[in-house]
Amino acid sequence: MKTDLNLLPIPFFILDIDLKIVFASEAAEDRFPYCISFIQLADQDSLEKVFSMPEKKSGEMIEINLRTSGNAVELFNIYYSRIPEKKLIYVCCAPISSNLLEVQHHLAMLRNRLSSLQPAELKPRGLHNPLLFEVSSNAHEKIMSIEHKKKLKSISHSASESIDLINILQPLAIEHGKAEYLERIQKNLLNMMSAADSLID
Repeated sequence: MKTDLNLLPIPFFILDIDLKIVFASEAAEDRFPYCISFIQLADQDSLEKVFSMPEKKSGEMIEINLRTSGNAVELFNIYYSRIPEKKLIYVCCAPISSNLLEVQHHLAMLRNRLSSLQPAELKPRGLHNPLLFEVSSNAHEKIMSIEHKKKLKSISHSASESIDLINILQPLAIEHGKAEYLERIQKNLLNMMSAADSLID
């Protein structure tokens, strides 16, 4: 049975071995701006992964940032298959929604919390629902400590990333006579990062 590729609900491309776009589904045309090459859709951080696609095995998945319509950059899981005899690469672009990332984040936090507790610290709450547990005060303090450390690490990481971005913008700021503002922001971020790191230790 033949399938119309335009019926696929997620963006789909057929590329040649030079990563030029041979075919784009309707979903792809709606989601992405018109481009001759798939390389044009990738952001700077994802270019290396995109360039490696012709060399990798079929059926692999990579996570890359792609430029969507309106010039917004979104995160996608890229599933691709190489067809060597036709010198083509079939590419499906599954968007990773912020909601999915949030759910994955909370599940990871829950897994970390549970793995840090000892069996003796968990007491079943009644026979009707053995999956509900009462957490002892000692375990609760441990959970809160883990939670606070995660938040502090997140603050420190965000501050560090912002400082890196400021360093990129610095030549432009100097050119327009605004360097002192960036320096003040950078100093505040360094203070935040230092304070967060000191509380983590």
